[in-house]
Formats: sequence, C-alpha cells, structure tokens
Amino acid sequence: MLSNYYLRLNSESPIKFEFLFSGDKSYFNKEEELIIYRIMMELTANILKHSHADEATVQLICYEKNMEIMLEDNGKGIQTNKNGGIGFRNIQSRVNYLHGEIRIDSSEHGTTIIIQIPFKNN
Repeated sequence: MLSNYYLRLNSESPIKFEFLFSGDKSYFNKEEELIIYRIMMELTANILKHSHADEATVQLICYEKNMEIMLEDNGKGIQTNKNGGIGFRNIQSRVNYLHGEIRIDSSEHGTTIIIQIPFKNN
C-alpha cells in the first residue's frame, strides 16, 4: 500500500521519493498499523509542503525488537522548537501512544527523522 503511494507521488510531485521496506510488521495489530500509517502520511505531507527538497528516502525496517521509520530529505531543514506545528504534535502524540521515540536531525542541507517503535511482544 505505501509503496504504491510513493510510486504515485513520484509522478505527481517534484520530489523523487524512494521507499524501502524490510522485515515483518505482523507484530502490530490493525489499530497500531493505522497509527503508523498516519505517522507516515503526516511526515510525508511535511516533506511535500515545507522541505523544498527534490529527493527523499522513506524507510520502514523491522528489526528483532522494534520497527524503525526513517525519513530523509535534501531540503532546507526545519526549525525545531518545543511547540512545533499541529502536524508535528500529532506525530509526537502518535509516537508516544506506541511507546516510541523520535529523533530529528536537521540543517540547511536536509532533515533526517528517525522513529523507533518497540514491538509489544518483545
């Protein structure tokens, strides 16, 4: 589902997206999968609206004990402040609900966002 979304974005937006998925997401129930999907959509919308990038990489990697979501772009960077916008607050709330962690590294050369979400079974 996500791979088709990013393929379509490549033909509809000026940003070239690369999407990579690895591992087994069966550790999550349907509600958690929907939350992860919404996180991905919000992060992608932020890249499309604000980054001024021409390339972005989106990765979902399932390791032994957690899923890692990583988005990287070569845009102008983001202003990180403690309040953030509504979209970022929604992302943070969803990550917190899943007991995950979010890290942001941003400069005038691009942004990398890494979210780690633990599997409940481990």
